Amino acid sequence: MAGLLAGLIGIGLALSYPQWTPIVYGSSASETRVTADQVRAEARAEIEALKATIATMTARQAGLEQAVNTAKLPGILMVAEDLRASLGSSEPYAGTLNLFRALTGGDPEAAAIISAVEARAEIGVPSVDEVQDRFDEAAHAILMAEQRPEARGDLASQVSETVASLTAATIRLRWRLDGAPTGDSVPAVVARAEQSVMSSDFPSAIETLSVLPADQAALAEPWMAVAKARISAEAVREDLDAFIITTAARIQ
Repeated sequence: MAGLLAGLIGIGLALSYPQWTPIVYGSSASETRVTADQVRAEARAEIEALKATIATMTARQAGLEQAVNTAKLPGILMVAEDLRASLGSSEPYAGTLNLFRALTGGDPEAAAIISAVEARAEIGVPSVDEVQDRFDEAAHAILMAEQRPEARGDLASQVSETVASLTAATIRLRWRLDGAPTGDSVPAVVARAEQSVMSSDFPSAIETLSVLPADQAALAEPWMAVAKARISAEAVREDLDAFIITTAARIQ
């Protein structure tokens, strides 16, 4: 490319030479005399030839880049499938995410996917089953806090904790047998949230728990955090479905 640029500069200088000035090659009158018009005509021809060469080289480079990108598509599909599977489990996925990032480069669709899930790549996202299991702990803690009476002394405190735990377990057993209670009491709110959790409707469960009093809401917050992470992961899995379909279509 440096040689081509040097040639173009030289030709440009020749073209700018005054038209009336004759350019003479040779040391005697018998040798051929070449005018500036002839030089310009030859220069234009060389410029056109150089332009054609550059166009050909550019087209070849574009073709090579396209071939490389096409060759990468099967690998991208494979890694996208692996990432989708990892997001459905609770395992860390940092390695898979980094490989997906490397293969997709600056693709905007891929960049949005990466941004949405990279925060938990090192620790993973709890699976649907794990989120449901963790709700048991949160619900029990909330109901215990609601039932725990005020107690003084170590022994009284231990008895209070035991009574509160048994009461909480009894309440949950009762609503599972007789149906969730109505109203806005803490047990009723937790019961309705549990119904949503068991049907994997985590957004509804989070909305239901949002009406809890501040103390009980604080106990629900750790569970809501992992539920939100699972909601986000499921949304990204849907985005990956669309990405995989679009990428597969580019191979055909």
